[in-house]
Amino acid sequence: MTEPAHVAEDRVARLVAGRADADDMQWLLRGLGAWDRSGGELSLERCLRLTATPFQRRVRQRNAWLSELARLVATEPGEGPLAHRVHRALDRFQTRGLWASWKDDPEPPAGAAQLHAAAFWVLKLNAGKALSFWHIRDLLQGEIRPEISHGAEGTMGAVTPTPTSEN
Repeated sequence: MTEPAHVAEDRVARLVAGRADADDMQWLLRGLGAWDRSGGELSLERCLRLTATPFQRRVRQRNAWLSELARLVATEPGEGPLAHRVHRALDRFQTRGLWASWKDDPEPPAGAAQLHAAAFWVLKLNAGKALSFWHIRDLLQGEIRPEISHGAEGTMGAVTPTPTSEN
């Protein structure tokens, strides 16, 4: 079974920071071995399941933050399908003040609520553009839905999005 790509990027971050564990080293060795066996015909990014372009990385990070936003919204009382609730939370954040005052900042202010921080990164990584309900629903049902049910690791849950300064 292959792991989600954001997990691969988390592994790279641990390797670079000198905090790699045995699983990270095995992942690296498997990826390098696949690349070597391909004779260089497969890119190293593909063998390691990493993003190949800045755009792909932003989309993957946006989706990871959308997953985190959905996890946070799911813990709050509310009615309706999760996709509707996530769409409403993102719309409220964007149209009722916080986004307007934070959008030019490189990151959310210290002490910002986790829900607001997640909404900030979704919009920041999406160039300030809103996501439609249908887009959110499709992402939650397909690409990122399995990430929502993971248990907590650290402060942001199993998904540890790594924001970039790229817009």
